[in-house]
Amino acid sequence: MVADHENRSQPGRPAKVFKHTDSEGQHVMLSDDVAPLPNCPIFVVSLTSATARRAAFTTRAEGCGLDWQFFNAYETLLPSLDYSERDAIIHTGRPLHRRELGCYSSHFALWEKIANSDMPQAIILEDDVVIDWNFARVLLSRDMAAENVHYLKLYYMRGVPFRMLRDPFLGRNLIRFSGFAYGMQAYLLTREGAQRLVEKLRHVSRPIDDELDRDWNHGLPNLAVFPFPAFESLGPSTIGDDRYDHGAVPRDMALARLAYRIREKFNRILHSSEWRRVRR
Repeated sequence: MVADHENRSQPGRPAKVFKHTDSEGQHVMLSDDVAPLPNCPIFVVSLTSATARRAAFTTRAEGCGLDWQFFNAYETLLPSLDYSERDAIIHTGRPLHRRELGCYSSHFALWEKIANSDMPQAIILEDDVVIDWNFARVLLSRDMAAENVHYLKLYYMRGVPFRMLRDPFLGRNLIRFSGFAYGMQAYLLTREGAQRLVEKLRHVSRPIDDELDRDWNHGLPNLAVFPFPAFESLGPSTIGDDRYDHGAVPRDMALARLAYRIREKFNRILHSSEWRRVRR
């Protein structure tokens, strides 16, 4: 849904001015009375059957003044992806649920779309997200690739160790976290970032948010904005909790899983060269 880009901020509301630290470490003053860079859309991942969610999101987005559109979510595995149930059991202790494969496919298909386009960057949301539209406008007005930010979480689900990188960053803070923060509800991705993820994450053996948090594998730092400019509205998950209903790891895979978990932890700590300086 293409909105009027001239409607930069809420009518009658004075522009908000705030501080920002650029990639050179210089402090600058920014305003939220800005327009996004050309061809920087917002994609909202949503099942075609999720009519109530779509209606609710459309209501929340009314008057936002930004270019956003629904992206029809997949319910099965994307043909271009390679899923290994054996690897999934070794990596996660269980096979992936059909809806998890659909979720992975939906985000991967969006990455492919961005990677093969002239879009400099895009914000990806899930349809149950509430977002600060003014922050989204400011974020899309900045060239994040020039800021050396290619993947930026706008929300995550689990508190984990982090390190402050820039204070302030778009009036908030830019942090890099270590460990598994989880959540694919809201994030920004540049074209270069999308190309990297498409190259590295075609083999499926983990839920999509697990895979994204493994920055030592795909090479994009796990960056986030804090405080969050978005949050997940309360409601049932479309993936469902029945994904956790599974039996024990088969005996012939148990040793391989143990070896994997040891190796994974070692790789994560080794990758984080500044591990001991991470705030807790």
